[in-house]
Amino acid sequence: MLERVYYGNTAQEYLVALGTFLLSLAVFLGARRLIVGRLRWLADRTATHLDDLFVDLLEMIRQPECYLVAFYFAARTLALRPGLELAFRDAVILTVTYRVATMVRRIARFAIEEGLLHGRERDATYVHTSATLGYVANFIIWAGAALFALDNLGFSVRSMLAGLGIGGIAVALAAQAVLGDLFAAIAIFLDRPFVLGDAITFGDVTGTVEQIGFKTTRLRALSGELLVVPNSALASAKIQNWRHLGKRRVVLAYGVAYGTPREKLAALPGQLARLIAEAGQGKTTVDRVHLKELGDSSIDFEAVYFVMSGDYALHMDIQQRLHLSVLELFEREGIEIPFPTHTIELSKPA
Repeated sequence: MLERVYYGNTAQEYLVALGTFLLSLAVFLGARRLIVGRLRWLADRTATHLDDLFVDLLEMIRQPECYLVAFYFAARTLALRPGLELAFRDAVILTVTYRVATMVRRIARFAIEEGLLHGRERDATYVHTSATLGYVANFIIWAGAALFALDNLGFSVRSMLAGLGIGGIAVALAAQAVLGDLFAAIAIFLDRPFVLGDAITFGDVTGTVEQIGFKTTRLRALSGELLVVPNSALASAKIQNWRHLGKRRVVLAYGVAYGTPREKLAALPGQLARLIAEAGQGKTTVDRVHLKELGDSSIDFEAVYFVMSGDYALHMDIQQRLHLSVLELFEREGIEIPFPTHTIELSKPA
């Protein structure tokens, strides 16, 4: 009975193929369950994330894939029709390529989250950045997997790559601005000169960042309108980020009229320093107050202080209280604030 031939193979060969299938399947499934279970137990007791990544990769291998590979090994012991053998081979190639691509995607996501974005705040910008980098990585991975599968399935990938290379050069030349904005967006995502919600100033434009896209960044201007700025312009511009402003340096100048008594001029720096401290209500630090110069039409004093907050509204409230206090001081002391004047003398020749 074992020597009888059925569809080009003896019964004994079929039994050997069945044994190969069962043995391969037992090895695959048993090793997967044993190794994954043991490694998961060990990974849960360590602080590093690399072992968790390794276990996740092993868990991504599904049972149907183990059945298919075991069946392919068993079929290798039989004399099959060329078409059927080629179909088995193509199915294994596609299955293995798909599973390897998904594993590489998992590794890329781990690299983005734990490598490039390690230690960053898990805010809306972090989610947006990781998602955007994930889209780029997925495109590269699946494109590479498709080329690998096509090459192993018998297609001429080299001629396709040559054609794509010539077409890619033409597309790159035609889309230089778009590609420039795309690479600028990647630079912004990685370097993070600003994030969503930051108030920034570049050039004469000030606004709050609402969205960072592949080509443009959207800002909400102080006057309310939406500004759409190319990423390449932001990547090459000098940007002031007001979110990181811990304290604000303020410089104020006051001019008094010539003819003010000398003793009042000498007492004025101390009085201005006291008014700055009172107006700040514990949120200002006086740096210096000096008689700076003798101007064309006034004696000029300069006061420098720090507001210990980046809040612009608080800064303006303090400055308003200070100006009102200075006006009250000048009125009480009889100190005049001069208007800029020029005196022109006309003389008639003798």
